[in-house]
Formats: sequence, structure tokens, C-alpha cells
Amino acid sequence: MALGAQDTGDAREAIRLLFRATRFADDRGETTLTEGHVREARDFLETKAIESGIQTLPNQRMLALMAVTYHGIYGETPVTTTPIYTQYKTFCEYVDVIILSNRRFRDRLNDLADTNVLNKRQGRGRGDENQYSLAVDLDTALENLPKESERLGDVATVLREQGCVAGN
Repeated sequence: MALGAQDTGDAREAIRLLFRATRFADDRGETTLTEGHVREARDFLETKAIESGIQTLPNQRMLALMAVTYHGIYGETPVTTTPIYTQYKTFCEYVDVIILSNRRFRDRLNDLADTNVLNKRQGRGRGDENQYSLAVDLDTALENLPKESERLGDVATVLREQGCVAGN
């Protein structure tokens, strides 16, 4: 319970953590709940929260994530905002979505960094751009992009195929 309370102070979160830890112990036929089970449960729940967060991103943030993911597939990360924005515009044109201004697009990248979907390395100003990379495993990002039947599913399908071809 202490680990659950440490993170959020929310009793419901602590109960979810305890429930998941108990399930892990029970699945292994263990009768004693250990700190290891609780830590494993915390990691599991954090991963599920990130996956759910990716799956429910609004279109513009999803397209920004897809642009960074594209560069991640080819090992081109961290990557500066200019090539990310160029790829984002290509995706927008492909799915017929309004292209945000560069400034508003950077706000979407920063939103993704604030929610721990992307890592951000701050530029030093004077033309030194911020750099971004996935904060999640590439496979996790690819698996949680929209499905084929969804609005941006065509782009996601292409990214998944490129990930397979590139060996990811």
C-alpha cells in the first residue's frame, strides 16, 4: 500500500496496485505477496496507462507521435523539430488533415513530452532546435497506433510495415 500511496496518494490507485500484485502472485501459485509483486504490478499499470494514453490521443497529437515514430523506425532519434514537422505534413496530406503551423505543432510535441510519451532534449536557443525521441519502446508505440479501420489507421499500417522491414 505504501508504494501506491507514494505515487499519487490515491487510495483507489493503491487498491488497483494491490489487486494487480495479488493477481501476479496468484498466477504463479504463490501464497505470499512480496514487494517484488507490487513493483511488477506498478510497472504493469504504468505501461497500461501509457498504452491507453497513446490509443486515445487526439488526431493532431497522434500525427505528431507518428512523425517521431517514423524517425524512430530508422534509428534517426533523437530528431530535431524540422524533420519531424516535415514528416508530419506528409502524413497530414496523406490523410487530408489540416496542417498546423510549426508553432502549434511544436506545442503538440511538447504536450507529448509532458505526458511521458516522448523524451525532449531542450535546444539552447539561437537556432538550436529541441530534439525528440520516443519515451516508450518502439514496439509499444507501433502496437498502440490506430487500427486499420480508424481515422489514421492507414498511416499507422504503413508505419507498422516499415517497422517490420527495418527490422524493428
